[in-house]
Amino acid sequence: MNVGTIIAKNYLAYARVLGRSLSEQHPDLRLQVLIIDDIEGYVDPAQEPFDVVSIDQLDIDGFERMAVMYSVLELSTAVKPWFLRWMLAESGDGAVYLDPDMRVYAPLDEMFQAVRDHGLVLNPHFTDPMPRDGRKPNEQDILIAGAYNLGFIGIGSTAFADVLLDWWGERLERDCIVDPERGFFVDQRWIDLVPGMADDFSVLRDPGFNVAYWNLPTRTVEERDGRWFVNGAPLKLFHFSGFDASKPTCSPSTRTASG
Repeated sequence: MNVGTIIAKNYLAYARVLGRSLSEQHPDLRLQVLIIDDIEGYVDPAQEPFDVVSIDQLDIDGFERMAVMYSVLELSTAVKPWFLRWMLAESGDGAVYLDPDMRVYAPLDEMFQAVRDHGLVLNPHFTDPMPRDGRKPNEQDILIAGAYNLGFIGIGSTAFADVLLDWWGERLERDCIVDPERGFFVDQRWIDLVPGMADDFSVLRDPGFNVAYWNLPTRTVEERDGRWFVNGAPLKLFHFSGFDASKPTCSPSTRTASG
């Protein structure tokens, strides 16, 4: 199983935290990190807690055009299908994408097995009804952003994987944009259509997985004897989306939920 993330070099610190935390819980795994900009003189791959993957390794036709037309956020998400295909080819078992602003707190074995068993694993933004408390994000924000959070996706080595990645990549070449009024939210909204095409897929409902500001209203996080739990279950993966390290006590902005 390959696990990877995508960054521009300004997100190196995030990738280092994710890489170290993944190796702590899974010593046999090493994070694959695709860096979309030039790292010459900036990164020494031999000193990093992850393996560096370059854009050239993915053989993306039209990447130069995509790099000009897209913002950093759009470009980082647009190349995801090609990166997943590369990881699948390297592992022969399965590929898991995690956003760089995540940290692993416990083993992810059940998630890995679901990828092997079902070939596609998705995680919804929330698994319990959101409270109508006047706060953001609300249900309308989630409808705009998409049902599934693409800070995570797991794809197994199946025939459907080729179909999915071809279909997804074709759309992200030009339509991986932030334009909610037209129904676009980078790579994420497209995946709302995928369950209707898949013969088999799994929705990961573990309350300790992909904990983030959009689902915290229905999840209680607590520490017991040095370990973290969510609704009584072990915390496995926390998503620090919206966290500003320069203002650690402030809540995330009220922007639309994203990866």
